[in-house]
Amino acid sequence: MAASSSSSLAAAPVSNLQFWGAVAAAFVLSLLVMLACAYAWVYIYSVLIYSAGDQAYYEAYAQVASPVVAVTVAWPVFFAVGRFMRRFGRRALFAAMAVVVINLTMDAAVLLSVSRDADGAMAHLVLMSLFSALGKLGGAYFGASAPGKDGP
Repeated sequence: MAASSSSSLAAAPVSNLQFWGAVAAAFVLSLLVMLACAYAWVYIYSVLIYSAGDQAYYEAYAQVASPVVAVTVAWPVFFAVGRFMRRFGRRALFAAMAVVVINLTMDAAVLLSVSRDADGAMAHLVLMSLFSALGKLGGAYFGASAPGKDGP
């Protein structure tokens, strides 16, 4: 009885409002997790690894380290987004990729707003953004389409 009731819940139709609400929630949550990871890394670095720097040093370090953190956590965060979107059945991949597209659009806006006069910083940021985009796309794709107990 319990197995049939859980399978009937998975097959229940989802409204467009619920679908796009879940996409928006996944976007905001993924953004918050990635920001928290970047802040946590800079905090750990400034307290436990190298605590002799001043405020300007850590601000400069954050500008270099945060894109690397984004590359590191992109795959697992967006894999989790894809797994979350599996609740939408055949629309799971579309939903996960919608979250990625929104995130990449925001990344492009950030790249366009960065000053180009920094020595090598723009090249570093573009390269890390490309690697992060690959991680986001791959994580969301495999999270939404990988076989598991909760989906196809």
